Amino acid sequence: ANRIPMTPQVPSELQPLPFVVAIFARLESGALQFLGTGTVIGQSLVLTCRHVVQHPDSTDDDPEFQSSLVIRAGDGTAIEVVGEAFDPPLDLAVLRSTSPLAIEPVPFATKLNQSFVDHFDRLDLRVVGFPASSQKQSTFSPLQYTLPKTAGGRLETLQLDGGIDEGCSGGPALVQNCETWQCFGIAVLG
Repeated sequence: ANRIPMTPQVPSELQPLPFVVAIFARLESGALQFLGTGTVIGQSLVLTCRHVVQHPDSTDDDPEFQSSLVIRAGDGTAIEVVGEAFDPPLDLAVLRSTSPLAIEPVPFATKLNQSFVDHFDRLDLRVVGFPASSQKQSTFSPLQYTLPKTAGGRLETLQLDGGIDEGCSGGPALVQNCETWQCFGIAVLG
């Protein structure tokens, strides 16, 4: 891989972003077991990584969701969610809340074209997630990237490398655009 260091950014602490949520499994005892991070993408939808919410006894060929999934919003509110869809090859999963979320969804970056790629090393990029060690929302800045692949002038794949911690899988990869953080990807640890 052709890894390129990014222009150093002066990290600034982000205020907690309400569209970034922690995901838990509710155990038979009623206790919550932390699983990872999710990103609110719609009125009742949360995007995360398949490996975060896949039942440990299921296979990639026949994935099943963990039962009794819960997300925790920034204000500490616990909200029941159910598995909606998997995409095993991309390690993605969509969860649906049992009632509408009172959380504004993440805005998406829509201009992921050659211009985005050409200026990539100068953009302010962050990955936001909940490290398993603290379960508090944290922000990580990538240290380097692998040259993006484009198809038909649109960004196809992009690999950021940097220090994210276990538990951050499923959190959004964000770019700052006009004072707004916009999602252009999802974090996968590994």
